[in-house]
Amino acid sequence: MIASLLRLASGFAATTLLLTGCHYTEEEKWSVCCVLYVRADQAASDEARTVIKWHQQSDYDGNGKGGQGYYGEGKTFYSNKDDKIRADVTAFLDDNPEKRATDYFIGLGMTCGSYSTASSNDGPRCQIALPVRVICGPTYRFLPGTTPIPERLKKPVDGVLHVSVDLPAGRPPKTSSRVDPAPGGQLCHP
Repeated sequence: MIASLLRLASGFAATTLLLTGCHYTEEEKWSVCCVLYVRADQAASDEARTVIKWHQQSDYDGNGKGGQGYYGEGKTFYSNKDDKIRADVTAFLDDNPEKRATDYFIGLGMTCGSYSTASSNDGPRCQIALPVRVICGPTYRFLPGTTPIPERLKKPVDGVLHVSVDLPAGRPPKTSSRVDPAPGGQLCHP
């Protein structure tokens, strides 16, 4: 058992040394690029900060597509951002029984309209586009010697966070999000 652990540790150490010695061209850095994270713009309103906060713990790939991501706030932890949003809507409706879920999202600056899907679970869809700062982090952040970040993305860049919340009748809210570069800018992939 101890011998197996020693072999595993020495293999990990050798891999670490190999990876930390790698040198990447700028083109290679762009081909792997990074994971994107969103942060509120300095001038963001409190309502915009609420929406951005839901999505800032999500990992966005180099094309700007958002993942589900967990949501943690102090000692409160949600398995994903949809659970957090559902809790926020429930609290709003408990405090305002005469209102609808769409009223909550409209209060955050979102526009709401109807949508339909092939499964006929149609209902309201609320959307917003917000200016954000985009931070580029290592793709394999937990591994030593991960691919370095392209020079141009080592500092936060301007972006636009697009958030959509579907409220299908009788089902929990479902969100989707993506990050696009600000006009004239670039994220990992053009």
